[in-house]
Amino acid sequence: MSIGKIEGITSTESFTISITDMNVGRNDYIEVEHEGKKYLLIIKDVKRCGNKLLGECIVIGQTPKIPFSPGSDVYLASSDTIRKGLGLVTTEEEGLYIGKLKSKDIMIWLPIKKLTRVFIVGKPGAGKSYTMGVIAEELIKKGIPLVIIDAHGEYSSLKIPAETPSEEFKIEPKSYANNIIEFADLTFNPGADIDISSLDNMKVEDIVSQMQCTIINLRGLPTYEQYSIVGKLLKRLLEAIMIMQIPPFYLVLDEAHIFAGRSKMKDPVVKETIEIVRRFA
Repeated sequence: MSIGKIEGITSTESFTISITDMNVGRNDYIEVEHEGKKYLLIIKDVKRCGNKLLGECIVIGQTPKIPFSPGSDVYLASSDTIRKGLGLVTTEEEGLYIGKLKSKDIMIWLPIKKLTRVFIVGKPGAGKSYTMGVIAEELIKKGIPLVIIDAHGEYSSLKIPAETPSEEFKIEPKSYANNIIEFADLTFNPGADIDISSLDNMKVEDIVSQMQCTIINLRGLPTYEQYSIVGKLLKRLLEAIMIMQIPPFYLVLDEAHIFAGRSKMKDPVVKETIEIVRRFA
């Protein structure tokens, strides 16, 4: 059913619609047929003019060669149109499930083959570590080797299943303890598996291994010692990569600004650690 019509001046990138369905509004996805193709748009703003509701719409993705036609009917976008328009074409087998598109029953998988460098940013409490935890769980499920530099001891929770399932996101509680090896100072982190003092003596093949997530939990350690541990470990892993001693893996650097940002510390260990981290990045 049509939710409105295009009216007024149009372009190849945007147009205004007169909205006839009062349940439609800002940030809704719509579609229109033009030149024999369906185009995806989003309503970016809604204004009232007398008794009329006017929606300002912009195209997402490919634009047509000629402007849209005034008078054309506009419809709420189908899931298929949204997926194609946003490039959400990755399947469950090919990707990492991270949730659903906001306000839509459309599951989203990140394409593993296209994941190289990923930056998760946001203000404190925005959910950066939680998001990374979701990605980590998906990598573990796929059996992809993973090393997490955990500055604050937040990723130990991967070993503990959630209390309840989520019907909305189709997720069942699960522990990944059997796939995780956690190094930490056992004085501060008694739930870890191996004391971090043993890390230097571990073979790189035991740190990076198929079906395994290795957590380097730095909670409770002085800043200088954290730099030393991270620098030594990443140098060993980088050398192992060069000679193909270990399989491809993902490195997670939580609180990356600590190890890859600008530091006022002039100590050579700190400087070397920052340089090695940047080589990984």
